[in-house]
Amino acid sequence: ENASGNLLDLMNPAQDNTEADSDQEPTEGESEELPVDQSSLMADSREYTNSDDQNDNYGKLSAVPNTAESTDNADVNVGYDVMGNPRNHISNYTVSRNDWFSTITGKHWQDLFMWPDLYTMNIDNLRSANPDLIFPGEEVSIYESLVADGEFSEADRQTLIQAYLKVYKIYKQAGESKALAAAQLLASAVRYDKDFLEKHSLDPIDKQMAQKLIREQKFLD
Repeated sequence: ENASGNLLDLMNPAQDNTEADSDQEPTEGESEELPVDQSSLMADSREYTNSDDQNDNYGKLSAVPNTAESTDNADVNVGYDVMGNPRNHISNYTVSRNDWFSTITGKHWQDLFMWPDLYTMNIDNLRSANPDLIFPGEEVSIYESLVADGEFSEADRQTLIQAYLKVYKIYKQAGESKALAAAQLLASAVRYDKDFLEKHSLDPIDKQMAQKLIREQKFLD
């Protein structure tokens, strides 16, 4: 199970994400948000190795209701974003080794940092609730991007910010092992709202780490 993720098991916690599912070996891509050298920043991060622990932690945060699935005559060519807005389904992408959600959005949306939007739209159909963990062979639904019309409106910006906040809550549910990923996520969100760290209720330590990434690691360059 080559898992790859994002700087990314929110499927039903009753479903078992164990090594027995596949012959592939999972590898977690902790933080594809890093624009250049990820390895140096990730050196001290820890990974979940026990599937029961993963489900216990990540599974506490329920996914956004899938409006399409709950509607009897739902259009299978439409998906719903974190704000409940419909977005046209474009294609399906089969995950390959070393993929992360950020690399997928880079390929399909030409923006690595919009991955929380795509992740939250696929959250109900993934094997793992860990945003940093996706598996080769999984199918990711590609929807039209927030800038498909050539503009990035304030409503689009707010949708993306809410997706960032949803992923942040998932990281916080996971605990200390995702502290660095959480800080990287917050630093990335500043790309879309320079006042993001001040506007939202965030863990002060995460906020401080995000500010340090921006200042010392030139995270937004």
